[in-house]
Amino acid sequence: MINQPFFIRKEGGLKRINLKEILVLEAADNYTKFLGPDYFHLVRASLDMSVSLLPENMFVKIHRSFAVAVHHLQEIERDCVKIGGVSLPVSRKFYPELIKQLNIIEAK
Repeated sequence: MINQPFFIRKEGGLKRINLKEILVLEAADNYTKFLGPDYFHLVRASLDMSVSLLPENMFVKIHRSFAVAVHHLQEIERDCVKIGGVSLPVSRKFYPELIKQLNIIEAK
């Protein structure tokens, strides 16, 4: 499913987006910003709708305003994550789901 092309409506047409490059989805009222390393696309869809349309387990919601690409996560703490050099908040409500998405190797 990750290799399936995804398109967004832009300037009266459709523009292909590479999901592997997307770091963060950010809610903006009735829109969602798809944030890449140095660009963003604004899509008219709620954050929940956007996450539900994307491949399962690729993005995880960490806050009512943010979802992150699991494969781009750099650090995770109880109340924040670091991705693309930026720190984003993690809500207590979404922390358990975030942890479920990860492969964790316990060190002794």
